[in-house]
Amino acid sequence: RVMESGTPEVQALFWNYAHPTTYELYNLEADPFEKNNLSTDPFFRPVLNSLKGELLQWQVATADTLRQ
Repeated sequence: RVMESGTPEVQALFWNYAHPTTYELYNLEADPFEKNNLSTDPFFRPVLNSLKGELLQWQVATADTLRQ
């Protein structure tokens, strides 16, 4: 109910918090409060894929049980 009375920006932030994406990618210089998740933006796909590769390497090296 409180969320419904908030601005559209606040409502979007609450919705994103309640429905997290698998990956998050932010431009911290342009978006220091991490409001705009770039992980689904095709322009940033190469960056996301590179970071996913690094994450997988780290997960294998550390025997991470949460590896996807």
